[in-house]
Amino acid sequence: MRLTHYCAMGTFFLMVSCASVHPALPESSASDLHLRSEVQTSLGKPKSLFQQGKFSEAIVQYRKLTRNKDKSVAETAQYQLAYTFAYYKNMGRDYQEALNEFQLFLKKYPESSLKEEAANWVSLLNQAVMKQSENELLRDNIKRLVDIDIEGEQKQRPSR
Repeated sequence: MRLTHYCAMGTFFLMVSCASVHPALPESSASDLHLRSEVQTSLGKPKSLFQQGKFSEAIVQYRKLTRNKDKSVAETAQYQLAYTFAYYKNMGRDYQEALNEFQLFLKKYPESSLKEEAANWVSLLNQAVMKQSENELLRDNIKRLVDIDIEGEQKQRPSR
C-alpha cells in the first residue's frame, strides 16, 4: 500500500508540473521579429507533429534541429526535445532521456531565457528517475520474496 501511495503521489506531482509548463520559444526583443519568425518557421513541422500527438516523429525532427546553424532554432529545439520526452501525454515518455536532454540544454545554453524552467525540470526529473529506480528495486525484491515463499510452501507439502 505504501509503495502504491508513493507512486501515485509522484505521478500526480509530475503530471501537475507537466500540465503547468508549456512549450515556449526563447524571448526575443521587438526588433528581432524577423529572426523570431524564422525560428517559428523552422520549428513549425515538429511543433505540428507534437500537437498531433506524434511524439516520436516530433522527437526526430527536434533532434535534427538541435544541430541547426541558427542558435535560436537549435536552442529552442533542444528545449522542446527534452520537453517532448517528458510530456505527460507522450505514452513513450522517457524521464531519463528527458533529464539527459535538459542537462545538455543547460550546458549548451547557460544564458537562455528558459534556463530556470530547464533547471526546474532537471530537479523534478531527477526525483522521478530516482523513484523509478527505487520502484524497480522494490519490485525485484517483492518478486524474490514471492519466489522464496513459493519454494518454502513446496518444501512444506508432503511428498506423494
